[in-house]
Amino acid sequence: MARVLIAALLSALLIISVSSAFASITHQSNDFNYHFTSQLLAPRESTPDKLTRIGNNLNNKPRFFGPPYWELNDNKLRFTLGKQSYKLGNGLIADLGGVLSFKTTFNDNTRKTSFFYGNDGQNLFATNVLATFKKHQDLDLQFSYFKTADQFVGITATNQITKATIVTLETSANLDTMAIGFLITTKYNHARKQDTAGLSLSYRYVEPSAISDYSIETALNNSKGLRLGTFYKLKNNLTFTAFHDFAKTLDNSDKQKSNFTLAVNF
Repeated sequence: MARVLIAALLSALLIISVSSAFASITHQSNDFNYHFTSQLLAPRESTPDKLTRIGNNLNNKPRFFGPPYWELNDNKLRFTLGKQSYKLGNGLIADLGGVLSFKTTFNDNTRKTSFFYGNDGQNLFATNVLATFKKHQDLDLQFSYFKTADQFVGITATNQITKATIVTLETSANLDTMAIGFLITTKYNHARKQDTAGLSLSYRYVEPSAISDYSIETALNNSKGLRLGTFYKLKNNLTFTAFHDFAKTLDNSDKQKSNFTLAVNF
């Protein structure tokens, strides 16, 4: 428990110092990816305070059509049932896609709370609480909890320190193994507009089992080091991204990696 408190304290100190529905097919061969995404939703029918939608919530599994989902949006409260996606923070702990589940979301301007329960061969429960502090350069703070076979907690802080620069800190702790991890990322020109380029620099320290098997990038498990990344948005639906990891495992074995991705949205 002390290690978890240390992770939370580290998060607080760093915070003070500095905050879709789609389907995808990805092919990777060594260090090159090409990535296609597609979006398909049924037309919305709405009244001033209520929305009911039936459509396909397409996700990041290799298919273009998913089963229907049902959504009821009554002012500040939303219920969604069906196969859907759910991300905790920026995804370090978990980024779920295409899971048969029930989700409840309460959104009140500067606060957003959501609960998720689903089954993907095992029971999954998650909750995420987001608070935005507009007086502090739109500082966003999130607290996440995720339970599979193990239990995970984490804090995500995002702060826009200049008009073009955003800094994010994300932590994760496994309450069963007491493993901890964190990821600090600085992005320049993060708003991806047509004919623009951007840069990112991140540092991570992630102990074995500190993140779940549903993490947005499980390769971060058992690693420490820097990642230098870039992107160029050629058109509104065409983006090239690349990164290189200057990383090692915690026992200092080499874990360098290069990745190039061309993403097309249609």
